[in-house]
Amino acid sequence: MQIEPPPTTAPFHIYSFLSQYLLSTHQIDLSDDAISKITYQAPSPDIGASYLGREAANRYLSLVAIAFFSNSESIRSTVGSVDELRNILRAFFSQLYKPLSLTVSETIFSASLLLQYLSTLPPPGPKASSLLDGGNYGTVFLCSLILSLKMLRDRPIKNTWWANLFNFPVVTLNHSERLFLIQVDNYLHTSSELFNLLTLVLFSK
Repeated sequence: MQIEPPPTTAPFHIYSFLSQYLLSTHQIDLSDDAISKITYQAPSPDIGASYLGREAANRYLSLVAIAFFSNSESIRSTVGSVDELRNILRAFFSQLYKPLSLTVSETIFSASLLLQYLSTLPPPGPKASSLLDGGNYGTVFLCSLILSLKMLRDRPIKNTWWANLFNFPVVTLNHSERLFLIQVDNYLHTSSELFNLLTLVLFSK
């Protein structure tokens, strides 16, 4: 899939981004008035607790790649294309897919946290680059997953496990996680409207 969204020049708006994404990738047209009225019928009543399938995982990674690509000049110049960025994220994610057995809810919540993080980025400049660039987008992606599992699992995975998996200093990972939390003002929640929009991204026909 070749989708090269224009760089974001205005503040990143989550619902506008998702509406444009659904229109361009799934031909689903959502007006602003319709967003709050979405009642998507998931494939099964317990879809949130279901394990993430490969097709839904690929859609999740495509969403993340396009969101990153459209929000950072550094990423665009370093990686070059959305497809290449998605392949990098897929290689990264493949190390987590089986050992973590991610559920649909955990994945959607991770995507929600990531979009929330992007929505807080300042205009392009040195500060924005320090929060998202061609060298740290993997860490930002990882932090969204770590926090999602900490919020939704009864026994969350310790940061030492993540650090050992990626041969990453745990002190650095802890610091990155704190910076992520500061950037989102410790707000680790998602609305039902956003959850439904992200469900559409993962499961619309």
